[in-house]
Amino acid sequence: MARALRQMVSKKKKRFTEDDFNLDLSYITPQIIAMGVPADTLERLFRNNIDEVVRLLEERHAKKYCVYNLCVERTYDSAKFQGRVEQFPMRDHNPPPIHIIPSFCESVYNWLKKGTDYVAAIHCKAGKGRTGAMVCCYLLFESFHGLHGQQPKFLTAEEVMQLYGEKRTHDKKGVTIPSQRRYVFYYAHMLHKQLSLKPCRLLLTSVLVENGLPAIQSGCCMLFKCRQMANCQDGKSKYVTIGEAECGEPRRAQSSLGFCIRPPAPIPVCGDFKLVFYNRGKLLARLDKLFHCWLNTFFVVNQPPDTPGALRCPDRAGLCVTLTKGELDRACKDTQHRVFPEGFAITVYFALPTCIEFVDGVSGAVATASVASSASSSSSCSSITDDSDCCEFPYVPAAAPSASFGDSPAPARVNGSPAATVTASAPRPQQQRHRHGHRHHCRASNSPSPVPAAALHQSVPEEETAEIVTTAL
Repeated sequence: MARALRQMVSKKKKRFTEDDFNLDLSYITPQIIAMGVPADTLERLFRNNIDEVVRLLEERHAKKYCVYNLCVERTYDSAKFQGRVEQFPMRDHNPPPIHIIPSFCESVYNWLKKGTDYVAAIHCKAGKGRTGAMVCCYLLFESFHGLHGQQPKFLTAEEVMQLYGEKRTHDKKGVTIPSQRRYVFYYAHMLHKQLSLKPCRLLLTSVLVENGLPAIQSGCCMLFKCRQMANCQDGKSKYVTIGEAECGEPRRAQSSLGFCIRPPAPIPVCGDFKLVFYNRGKLLARLDKLFHCWLNTFFVVNQPPDTPGALRCPDRAGLCVTLTKGELDRACKDTQHRVFPEGFAITVYFALPTCIEFVDGVSGAVATASVASSASSSSSCSSITDDSDCCEFPYVPAAAPSASFGDSPAPARVNGSPAATVTASAPRPQQQRHRHGHRHHCRASNSPSPVPAAALHQSVPEEETAEIVTTAL
């Protein structure tokens, strides 16, 4: 019975069945192990029994293993692994906080370089999403630095995610959550361009919902709220609400191509932040979750070419990022377009903080942007961002194309790194389509038939919703 349960929980993940072992565990490389959580509670009946994991590591790798626990929701007695357990906690179904990726990679690298027979056993709860994202980031790191005298290979994000998918799963689908994949691309871009992470402040001014609406029987009344991680007086960290925005009256998918959701005041964001969108049901207290995504302000400015590109806003100095349906967590699963139209997308608009000047290191062009800053909200909690360590716009040693704003209401996509912002008086460049995004002209699409919202969305109590979560780098 226990064996059948474990096989069912593993789903399409490969299991280690050599000798007399049967564990949710895979060797990605001879030195990298990806596995499910070693369970020491009743979970051991359907997940990896911690005693069996200890036995495998001791028999095959003696004292030359180190376990990396990525779970924020699971702990166990590290003494079972002789104290060789490192903690890098992150939330389930979410990407890793960008600032822990370099330290994680350095920790694994320093352990493995001790010898070719050293191994790192990395796990989250299921040993797939979070584990896959961090394993892929490490494989990128190793490919750039070499290991045991090997020459650097400079692998791409696609290559390491393909390798992980082949080694970890039967269907070759390893890292599938869009935001987790986006962060692997982020880290690859960091390594390729030799960028140094710095906190980068932006002001989120609006979100444009494009190319149709979610098909909800009672009409779509979309909203998002804004929360930020803060340190409180009791010494604990928690999310505090810093703003919210709602589209107003319910809208029908058939009667609208899109609309803009604008908060009462621009929302200051810095580092990692999460946008979570809801539909407000007929009962005003009911919020049905629609989709969400994670972004990072540093990479909104220094946009990797393999992820949605940064756009120049036509009517103000700022940036915007378009995410298509396939790049939105949860919405990407609607492959039959029952809820979201095929061309569904959102564009997130950002303004720059007041009077920012920065230099393009290649062309030497200097640009200035001036926008109104928003008033900060009062709270008994303080932001985790230290103002003294935060630069508004980091220097980026990469070429940026010459581009500017025009009078047209449709934003133009500019490929490449948005290292230099331009003024609104220059001519508008020709519009280009990024392979991961859409143009900003709203186009008609086949709207799906409305279905009952209750059958499609998970109800979330209003007081428990955490919608935009920002963390400093």
